[in-house]
Amino acid sequence: MSDKDADREIPLEDGEEAEPSESTESMPEPGKSAADSEEAVTDAVDASVRRAETVGSGDSAESPEKRKAASKKAVICAAVVIVLVVALGGANAAGLFHQHTWKEATCTTAKTCEECGATEGNPQGHDYEVTEKEATCTLPGKKVYTCKRCGDSYSEDNGEPAKGHTPGEWRVDTASMKSVQYCSTCGLPMASEELTRDALEQAMSTQDFTLDDIYKVDSGSGYKYIYKDQIGLDVTNHTDKIVRSADVLVCAYDGSGLPVSVDLSFYRGHDVVSLSLDDVNLAAGASWSSRSSNWGWDINGDSTDKMIQFRGCVSEVTFTDGTSWSNPYATAWMSLYSGKSL
Repeated sequence: MSDKDADREIPLEDGEEAEPSESTESMPEPGKSAADSEEAVTDAVDASVRRAETVGSGDSAESPEKRKAASKKAVICAAVVIVLVVALGGANAAGLFHQHTWKEATCTTAKTCEECGATEGNPQGHDYEVTEKEATCTLPGKKVYTCKRCGDSYSEDNGEPAKGHTPGEWRVDTASMKSVQYCSTCGLPMASEELTRDALEQAMSTQDFTLDDIYKVDSGSGYKYIYKDQIGLDVTNHTDKIVRSADVLVCAYDGSGLPVSVDLSFYRGHDVVSLSLDDVNLAAGASWSSRSSNWGWDINGDSTDKMIQFRGCVSEVTFTDGTSWSNPYATAWMSLYSGKSL
């Protein structure tokens, strides 16, 4: 029998159904693993052998030539399957069945497929630029390295030591009742101490409206119940506005500096009273005095001998433009003077 005859379709016996071709039924699916592909090859070869045996044993009258042709056909089918499996496996490994969606490389990661995680190439690496950071009062100088692409940053000392604070002005902290010294360079607090009367008086002496003096004006009469002594004030307007009125807090003390009640014609028995300068209309930069204006606050005759010394604090000022100013130190002043000895 010729090879041509062997390639011809083998006639089927009555009732025998055509078997599916091994080349298609054993075809591995794209994307299968190597283990799956090897199993498919084995199955395909086994199927071809079984086919050959079936053909050979199904017809004992078949000539050796026919059996040989059937076996040859089975081997050819198995070879085709093997070739297809190898080709498909290689194509899958090469990524022919997957289109990568690439995410560009960064400073620290290579170009990466967002779907399968495959990488290509190398990370870009950081591209640092260097800036010098001058030393401050508390920190040494630094070299700062910053990546121009991703912003990653680190620093190292440049050899310049911290400069240290420069002593500046003292300010009153009413919340903590302390005097605080601030650095004139950076503005940070550098020292503190308990608030004293002297420190508070110094701070109030630089305010926009100041109480320059508070004193007792003697009437010069022996009849103090009729010709009463008075409390007098001297004040100065340091603003560029006209002062319409002002209120001044006052405490009184005896000759030994012990606190006594402020006993005035309109106030009796108080440790602190508020004296009002109504309609004073004090011009910008001008001063006002009870001595020159003949304006004071009458002391009751039976208390004038007790009230020898006075301390005061401007609490509020109203300007002719309708604005006002409240002294932030008034509460601290009250806590240091009210009911306390000098």
